[in-house]
Amino acid sequence: MADDVTITKGASSTPPDGTVIATDEVGSVHYQKIKIALGADGAVDSLVDSGQQVMADSMPVALASDQSTLPTEQQETAPTDASRNNPSYVFTYTAGDLTKITATIGGTSYEKTLTYSNGNLTGISVWSTV
Repeated sequence: MADDVTITKGASSTPPDGTVIATDEVGSVHYQKIKIALGADGAVDSLVDSGQQVMADSMPVALASDQSTLPTEQQETAPTDASRNNPSYVFTYTAGDLTKITATIGGTSYEKTLTYSNGNLTGISVWSTV
């Protein structure tokens, strides 16, 4: 069942008479449905299809008060042999995303995996032996 509201202020009103506003009716009260969009003055770009934006064009987000620490950077030393020779690396891609890095040093292989959710990188493991 549609919960929409039709404006009936008169033919010369703004918006004009007969304009339908999308709402969700909860307990006999209508709450207007609104699409979130981004853009400069006089321009609009739907947030849903915009993808990731630069900071100036992004919408601020409030994290939950009990949110655990969000990792922003992971610093570690890649495995190397005692003489500091560079290992050989193998990069594995799945569906266009980098999913694994393997380094081989003196017959020992080390691996780092990358995980994704909805196309966004969500995790990078530490180096482990394979």
